[in-house]
Amino acid sequence: MKKKLCNEGNSYLYKWYFKLGTSIKKLTIRIYLLSCSVGSVAQDL
Repeated sequence: MKKKLCNEGNSYLYKWYFKLGTSIKKLTIRIYLLSCSVGSVAQDL
Protein backbone atom coordinates (compact mmCIF):
# COMPACT_ATOMS: atom_id res chain seq x y z
CA MET A 1 0.00 0.00 0.00
CA LYS A 2 2.76 2.42 1.01
CA LYS A 3 4.79 1.63 -2.11
CA LYS A 4 1.81 2.39 -4.36
CA LEU A 5 1.29 5.74 -2.67
CA CYS A 6 4.97 6.51 -3.07
CA ASN A 7 4.87 5.76 -6.80
CA GLU A 8 1.80 7.92 -7.32
CA GLY A 9 3.45 10.75 -5.43
CA ASN A 10 6.56 10.45 -7.56
CA SER A 11 4.63 10.51 -10.83
CA TYR A 12 2.69 13.58 -9.65
CA LEU A 13 5.93 15.29 -8.70
CA TYR A 14 7.47 14.34 -12.03
CA LYS A 15 4.51 15.76 -13.98
CA TRP A 16 4.66 18.97 -11.96
CA TYR A 17 8.42 19.21 -12.53
CA PHE A 18 7.95 18.58 -16.23
CA LYS A 19 5.31 21.33 -16.49
CA LEU A 20 7.59 23.70 -14.60
CA GLY A 21 10.51 22.89 -16.87
CA THR A 22 8.41 23.39 -19.99
CA SER A 23 7.12 26.78 -18.85
CA ILE A 24 10.65 27.89 -17.93
CA LYS A 25 11.88 26.84 -21.39
CA LYS A 26 9.06 28.78 -23.06
CA LEU A 27 9.82 31.81 -20.92
CA THR A 28 13.53 31.60 -21.71
CA ILE A 29 12.83 31.34 -25.44
CA ARG A 30 10.49 34.35 -25.25
CA ILE A 31 13.07 36.42 -23.38
CA TYR A 32 15.76 35.37 -25.87
CA LEU A 33 13.60 36.27 -28.89
CA LEU A 34 12.59 39.54 -27.27
CA SER A 35 16.20 40.51 -26.52
CA CYS A 36 17.20 39.53 -30.07
CA SER A 37 14.49 41.68 -31.65
CA VAL A 38 15.29 44.57 -29.31
CA GLY A 39 18.97 44.19 -30.14
CA SER A 40 18.37 44.28 -33.90
CA VAL A 41 16.13 47.35 -33.56
CA ALA A 42 18.78 49.06 -31.46
CA GLN A 43 21.42 48.31 -34.11
CA ASP A 44 19.19 49.78 -36.83
CA LEU A 45 18.98 53.03 -34.87
